[in-house]
Amino acid sequence: MSEKFQPYISKENKEIDFESKRLQFWLETVPPDVRRIEYDLWKRYRTLHHLNLHQFEHKEKKGRFTVTPQYSPGQEEIDWKEFSHTFLTGEDRQKRFRDIIKQTETDLPKIFETLGDDLQQNVLIVALTGSTAYGPRKLGSRFSDTDLRLLFDVADDSLNTEIMPNAALKELGTPYHIIGTGTTDTARGPHSDIHWLLYPHYPLQNHLSDTELKKIIANLVDETQAKSDTLKNRVTELEEIITEKRKGVIIG
Repeated sequence: MSEKFQPYISKENKEIDFESKRLQFWLETVPPDVRRIEYDLWKRYRTLHHLNLHQFEHKEKKGRFTVTPQYSPGQEEIDWKEFSHTFLTGEDRQKRFRDIIKQTETDLPKIFETLGDDLQQNVLIVALTGSTAYGPRKLGSRFSDTDLRLLFDVADDSLNTEIMPNAALKELGTPYHIIGTGTTDTARGPHSDIHWLLYPHYPLQNHLSDTELKKIIANLVDETQAKSDTLKNRVTELEEIITEKRKGVIIG
């Protein structure tokens, strides 16, 4: 592990410019079959989120009955359109992303202070992930957090940590969702089927050499491919959950 921050290196042995090629490293290091299952999982989880939110907000009390509405294909289309419209484009996208990077780098000392010395001393990578990395979304969009991930220098989950938005760092004003994990699939944490390092991310700090980083990623790819049947079953399970919940329910 290097004390200095190390760049991410492309297959052409050049430093990657994440400002202009944000997905390059992901495309070069994560094979198509893993990327496909990532998308399949993300789409189902996002649909389920839209469904749950719609039914929660439109639940009605009718006499002694509580009516949870159906979730129609038409409503699903509306929700996906509204979600897609929260993402910035063009120069607005670039400016917002630069602002997020600047603010996060400013806040990192306070974030590390909150984590404590033991965790801070074991940080290998600090990165922006989720819609923050591949978006970002418009400022103030609903459920739009700044997703920050930490990679710790351990193979197990002994240092795994999570800080929810508006919790310990509420005074910073930015709703950070921070998750720190170890370097293996078994240390990926309880809220993800695939390790975050295999998703698109924007590194703010990296203490690993190119060889060390790509070895960790290659091992994660191997571990993820080895459980491909489990992941495909999870996609099917999510589809079944969505199908059942679409029907709505009357309780009384």
